[in-house]
Amino acid sequence: MLGKLRERWPDFTMTEIHLSQRYRDHAKLEKVINALRQAGLPN
Repeated sequence: MLGKLRERWPDFTMTEIHLSQRYRDHAKLEKVINALRQAGLPN
């Protein structure tokens, strides 16, 4: 999935995730961020 995302939008990074997602529970946000980092999404 990240491969296709990076093919379509090569400049997409973790910054876009932080800007687009509003989580009330920061623990859930960190869980998502960690999963995306492990999958290879750059900061």
